[in-house]
Amino acid sequence: MPLLASMIDSDAGISYMVRHEVFHDGFERVSRDIIDAHIEPDDVFIDIGAHWGCIMLSALSRHPGRIKAIAVEPHPLNVQQLMRGVAANRLGELVEIVPAAAGAAPGLARLAFNSTMGHSLLESSSRQTSGTPLRVPVVSIDQLLAERRDLAAAKLVIKIDVEGFEPEVLEGARKTLESGRVKLLVWERGHDYRVPERRTAVNRAVATLNRMGFRHCALPYAEWGGPLLPLTEDVFLGNVFSFGKGMTKRDVYPQDFAKRPPFNPGFRLDRSPPALAKATELYAAAKGSDGPRWCDAQALPAGAQARAQAAASAIAAGAHVLDLGCGAQVLRTLLPVTCRYTSADLVARGEDTVLLDLNQDQFVEGKFDVVAMLNVLEFLHQPEQVLAKCRQAANTLVLSYDLSGHGKKPARLERGYFNDFSEAELERLLKKAGWRADMKGRSSEGLMLRCLAE
Repeated sequence: MPLLASMIDSDAGISYMVRHEVFHDGFERVSRDIIDAHIEPDDVFIDIGAHWGCIMLSALSRHPGRIKAIAVEPHPLNVQQLMRGVAANRLGELVEIVPAAAGAAPGLARLAFNSTMGHSLLESSSRQTSGTPLRVPVVSIDQLLAERRDLAAAKLVIKIDVEGFEPEVLEGARKTLESGRVKLLVWERGHDYRVPERRTAVNRAVATLNRMGFRHCALPYAEWGGPLLPLTEDVFLGNVFSFGKGMTKRDVYPQDFAKRPPFNPGFRLDRSPPALAKATELYAAAKGSDGPRWCDAQALPAGAQARAQAAASAIAAGAHVLDLGCGAQVLRTLLPVTCRYTSADLVARGEDTVLLDLNQDQFVEGKFDVVAMLNVLEFLHQPEQVLAKCRQAANTLVLSYDLSGHGKKPARLERGYFNDFSEAELERLLKKAGWRADMKGRSSEGLMLRCLAE
């Protein structure tokens, strides 16, 4: 993709893109990988807010010569760069560039400028703009496809990145979305989602897509690979992946741990006790995992060192240990040196972390001597199923469970817990899954159990 070197330092959007391409594994790498996983020969890729074509060029490279694209971009300078990129890759026969914005209906609209990636049709006091606004033509996705009858039979993958104007673009694609042709819709839920008016607009669009049969997912953190989680109304920021009828997502979309970008504190969510309680209710309703919380190392529960020390003392030398929900992998540092260690979590904690979401019935393949679950059960919607899978994987279970706030729903919600067992209830749950408590210890927070297979 041709690049104007002078723009690297002067334009925030280009600087961000180049930094991720050069120092990490690519700009929006995981989103590109998800598109690659589901786009097929003879599909059409529609790129709304194409910028310089990075995502589009990546999608076209998945099946060279077998995918067509429509790139919609209103920024005049971006259109020039987009044309250069298409020409440099000799894709003129496969790509149609539409120099316009997309919206609910054809017309004209005011384009407010920021960086080359930050321009928007959305008028909001929360947005910073620069330069003189420009009136640009507006097209709708339905209009584009109605005028291109040669594409009528093609399946579609659509990406929308229009800085908060996504609900309007989706409204202008209603017929297309109802047609059943859209396999995958990738759209951004950005900073404007924190503005109540825009949040209402986005949630209304999601409800409409639900009625059409789309299923919505998001990564725990927008720039890290992992399992796709059910979308909730939590105020996380990042891409949403909406799968059409008949489309099946993969369990996990991995990423090279060494090349992934660091966690950006600007994406940190409010997880104070009242905010966490509200988020927990949303995730409980969706039967989902609070992925955004676990991506932030500062949000990991306190007391990990004490729990890991107690667990390590109950594990024999030479054991192969599966650490489910490994967190910061404190247990790894305290096990006897002869132990083998396998970590698993929603978020990669190292090169060898097995990525999974226990709340989606995902588990680690293989056999182990010991499964450790240290303050993990509290965050499961169906703990009995996970305990049964642990029984299939190992003959010993080392488990800690926080009993604090038992019987007081607000206190449990403020810790992010999805369940609330008493000690007796927990032991009955373990017995039902085939476990018998062999050792028991207590702390100020809760219970530590070593269980053997019955």
